[in-house]
Amino acid sequence: MEPLEHGGTPRRPSRKAAGEDLVRARQYGDQLKTFMAASNTGAIGILLATAGSLAGKDVSPNWITIPVVIFAANLVIFAGSLLMGEHRSILRRRDKDAQSKLPFWKMGITWNCLILGIFVAGVIASVIALRGICIPRAAASAVPTVTAEPKDACDRAYWDWNNSAALMRCKIAAEAGGADSEFGYGLVLWSGPPGSVNRSASLDWFRESARQGHWLAQTFLGGVLQHPELDASLRNRPEAYAWLVTARATKSAAELRTKMSKDEISEGDRLAAEFSTKYPVKIPNQDKR
Repeated sequence: MEPLEHGGTPRRPSRKAAGEDLVRARQYGDQLKTFMAASNTGAIGILLATAGSLAGKDVSPNWITIPVVIFAANLVIFAGSLLMGEHRSILRRRDKDAQSKLPFWKMGITWNCLILGIFVAGVIASVIALRGICIPRAAASAVPTVTAEPKDACDRAYWDWNNSAALMRCKIAAEAGGADSEFGYGLVLWSGPPGSVNRSASLDWFRESARQGHWLAQTFLGGVLQHPELDASLRNRPEAYAWLVTARATKSAAELRTKMSKDEISEGDRLAAEFSTKYPVKIPNQDKR
């Protein structure tokens, strides 16, 4: 510590000491700026890489919009802080005491704290966005999964592959002709334990359910019958299109139509007219009204 004068007031540091303190402060500030620039740029890169990875699991990359905007805005502010730092350097060359005369919003520490605060906000936004992502089960590819708590035999069989009793009850209920049970049993066969998966039989059960107007079954078929990961012998884009039209999934149907050939479109239109007449969809929300 600096020695005290007789009156107890600390002695003012020498101009040399003050200059050294200022140099060290600028060095620390420059190190912080370099770290924050690399952190924000790296965060954007990580988010883009993560979004690309999740896109392969059919997760929309829209979740990165807010975090990336925050980090990009922080880089803009960082550029502004560099310009302000250059301005302060010019002032110091003109007046050695200029630093102490600056308002708080022009001081380097203010900009550094602002950049750090926005970076923390970007990290929090990224964590929140990631927590809100629901990744489909790998075994089911990009196909909708049952998200409700297990309530019946098919749900229990789906969530607990070792529950053979629930699986048997689910199969019996499906064979009895219940649309929900047919769909549930199809899900079990689609994404059940290794060795028991039977995609062909699963699709047959989905069709049985869809023919009773089951909205989820129709939507499921519309998605999975066009999926590239499905065996080529089972894929059927005209049928997928017809089920999407029947389920009133107009946006998805329009997107699929752009990928179909003229012959596929012709067959898809024919099937769509047939399915819509024979198997009108029963949308759950409409049933409740």
